[in-house]
Amino acid sequence: MTERKESFLLGTPKKSNNDNYENATNLEGEIAKRKQVEQALRKSEEKFSELTKLLPITFFEVDKKGEFTFVNRIAFDTFGYSQEDFDQGLTILQIIIPENRDRFREHIDRILSGAKLGPEEYSALRKDGSTFPFVIHSSAIPDDGGSPAGLRGIVINITERKRVKKELKLSYVKLQRTLESTIQAMAKIVETRDPYTAGHQRRVANLACAIAEKMGLSEEQISATRMAAMTHDVGKIYIPAEILTKPGRLTEIEFNMVKTHTQHGYEILKTIEFPWPVAKIVLQHHERLNGSGYPVGLLGKDIILEAKILGVADVVEALASHRPYRPALSLDAVLAIISQGRGTLYDPKVSDICLKLFTEEGFQINQQES
Repeated sequence: MTERKESFLLGTPKKSNNDNYENATNLEGEIAKRKQVEQALRKSEEKFSELTKLLPITFFEVDKKGEFTFVNRIAFDTFGYSQEDFDQGLTILQIIIPENRDRFREHIDRILSGAKLGPEEYSALRKDGSTFPFVIHSSAIPDDGGSPAGLRGIVINITERKRVKKELKLSYVKLQRTLESTIQAMAKIVETRDPYTAGHQRRVANLACAIAEKMGLSEEQISATRMAAMTHDVGKIYIPAEILTKPGRLTEIEFNMVKTHTQHGYEILKTIEFPWPVAKIVLQHHERLNGSGYPVGLLGKDIILEAKILGVADVVEALASHRPYRPALSLDAVLAIISQGRGTLYDPKVSDICLKLFTEEGFQINQQES
């Protein structure tokens, strides 16, 4: 009892010199570790700074106010501002053309709210007042707590890219015109050998494209349909003129010879590097859903859509036009033939849209004749 009482009265024993030494050693260790972390961080920041200086594109950082906190050297040439300009509170909105500022401000707000956005295009405003288009890739800068504290990103000047794109577009347009001129020349070759069908391919093209547009086909598909329609009878240059212009009924041998025009047309057109399957469309434009067509007798599932459209347009124009062996049929009679063949010879949707063009929208075969 006496020993316990003395111990209680004496209170907590004082720390020995050994305890003080251990605490001092631990503190020195913590300080050393902190210095190591700070040195590593400083080296990392220096390395980051050096790397951004070497980037061939503009790199920047801004705070929540939009004021620049860091830019690499190439930014001076990109925007025409000096380091002093950036240090004196230049904001990122000041280097955006006025027309783009609201949209760019929204871009910043979305990034700071946590959104992850892909590259977006804007126009920049240099110090001298000149402008240029650019693409920005950006992300939020987190603070110590992980909340967005600013914005960092890269700016890529796309002036040269747009110039090249514009030149390519002009070249494409020029190539397209050359191609169309070639197609028109080919169409006229056929017309000189068969004057009774002069303008037939052009009129078929007008109707086929109208159907394709109503069906919601892409621009590529419509272009393919137009080119194929303008050349679908080019293979007839291999058919003797006396057969093409024969006023009476063709014999079986003569008709079989005429049917070879699809294959001949295919052989001619496949040598031209169209960006669309023009040759294949021409080859199949006399195929029918039930397999009764030519040259192969394909079933509907094997016939490409553009060929189905061309097939219907070809029949309509041919029946509605005068031929040396028969007079032109009335529009009602032509549409009745298409209606009767719907689903067996002709694609149902193509047939329905064709009929609607004439009965509800007043389409005329010769409305775009030139």
